Amino acid sequence: MRFLRIATFAAGLLPPTTLAQTALHPAEEVSTMENNFAKKALASSTKEAFLAFYADDVVVFRQGNPVNGKKDWNNRNADSSELWWRPAFADIASSGDFGYTMGPWEFKKTKNADTPTAYGYYNSIWKKINGEWKVVVDIGVPTPGPSPERNTPTKYASTSSSADKINYEQLKKNLTAMENNFLTEYQTNAQQAYKKYISSEARLCRPNQLPLTSVTDITNAIGDTSLHFSFSQSGGDVASSGDMGYIYGMTRAVGKYRDQPVDIALSYLRVWKKETDNTWKIVLDVIGGR
Repeated sequence: MRFLRIATFAAGLLPPTTLAQTALHPAEEVSTMENNFAKKALASSTKEAFLAFYADDVVVFRQGNPVNGKKDWNNRNADSSELWWRPAFADIASSGDFGYTMGPWEFKKTKNADTPTAYGYYNSIWKKINGEWKVVVDIGVPTPGPSPERNTPTKYASTSSSADKINYEQLKKNLTAMENNFLTEYQTNAQQAYKKYISSEARLCRPNQLPLTSVTDITNAIGDTSLHFSFSQSGGDVASSGDMGYIYGMTRAVGKYRDQPVDIALSYLRVWKKETDNTWKIVLDVIGGR
């Protein structure tokens, strides 16, 4: 009790800014798990880490198709390669059992190699299963080189979410309906659809480029692209609090890329968040998974 009185008195002497700096963001629980995942990959092996932190039914993407990631890693041979990554951004649903992280990765063919041979960004959905955090969806994109976020502090969402306490199946139906509305408007006018549905904190990931993190950059990129994407939903899930969810599936890119004709099957992941004004917004939009 004496310690409690002293601690309370001492806290009263601290300026408000000092107290605010010590407050933890709820999503730090998710970013901590991501860091633990990455540390295990460096300490033991990439395969061992993925098998330990992946859910049994985790979804990853191969040749544009969603597959079971745990089975995929079980079928791989262990090697001496090194995969480094870190969370650059994280957010969590108000239920505290559902969230996502994304950040840069670097690949070396051997652990003692001087420099990486490949770079990119990972995007992972985390969910508490029987009280334990597991990755349930994992999709990555390549980038031309190292990320400027390699050594920056992890950022956390500043926008709050709006919980929706209705039954789980209805929550999933609502999320699917929102995705369908977006895709319908996207086919009519892609740029206008993104302007309407994109969050102020959204991140957009596309192959061979660094993530875009501003509404202006994202909508300009969507308007300037010579590629057209068609989307086919494969699955998704929603937090029990009804304020965050995701849709994943297959997409086909048709058009031109760097003046070359393109017709390629890829995968996509779109994370939605119900913000405080009760509107659903896209907070993470990824095309990759080749």
